[in-house]
Amino acid sequence: MLNLTTREFAAVFEFSQNSLNALETGRRKGLDILKRLEILLHFPNVALYFLMVNRGYLSYEKWLDASEKLKNLANK
Repeated sequence: MLNLTTREFAAVFEFSQNSLNALETGRRKGLDILKRLEILLHFPNVALYFLMVNRGYLSYEKWLDASEKLKNLANK
């Protein structure tokens, strides 16, 4: 949806990249991570906040694309 790599996603939303990889591959349940992901999904303004604070991890084009998508979600 946001077209970010796992590394970029982890940096922007302040997750451990190893934890995200373990969750993706099923090596870890990661309930704490799932709860944080759920918050980001249900509250796009929270995700936008993280995107603004940590925008230095993304190219301008990726940051702009991701922020526009999140703003559209927040306005629904």
